[in-house]
Amino acid sequence: MRQSHYPQARCGGFPAAAFLAFCLAAMCAADAIAATNEDSLICAAVKDSYAANAYVASFAPVSEIYGEMTWCNMQVKAVEHCVPVEAVFYDTTAPDEGYRGPALQAEYTCYRIRCMNGEGNYYLGNSVVVEDTFGQRRADRPKVTRVCLPDR
Repeated sequence: MRQSHYPQARCGGFPAAAFLAFCLAAMCAADAIAATNEDSLICAAVKDSYAANAYVASFAPVSEIYGEMTWCNMQVKAVEHCVPVEAVFYDTTAPDEGYRGPALQAEYTCYRIRCMNGEGNYYLGNSVVVEDTFGQRRADRPKVTRVCLPDR
C-alpha cells in the first residue's frame, strides 16, 4: 500500500497540510486581486459567427467638448474583443509611469461604425490631445471607425 507524504491528520477528506496550503493560497490570491488596478484593455481581433446586421445608432459622449454623433450605421459583427488588464511597465523612463485610470470591470466587444455625411471624420476635430503614461502629445486626423460596448 502506498504511503502518503502528508501528515495523517485529515480535515474534511483532505490531508491537513494540503488543506492549509489551499487556504493560504486562496488568501494570497485574494490579496493580489485586491491590489491590482485593471485600468487598461487588451484587445484581440475576432471572427464573429453572428451574421452581419446593421443598425442605425447615435452616440453621446461623456465629455461636453464633443457633440452627439447621429445617424451612424453600426455593423453588428464583432471585430475585436477586449478584456481589462493591469499594464505594468518595466521601463522607468516613461514620463508618468505612475498614472492610473479608473478600474475597469467589464469585457468589451468592438464593432465597426460608419457615420452619415462623414460625421465620423470630423467628430473629434482635426486633432485630439492624448495624455497618458507616455506623456502628452497631439494625434492628428482622428476618424471614428468602431465602437466598443461592454459585455454583460
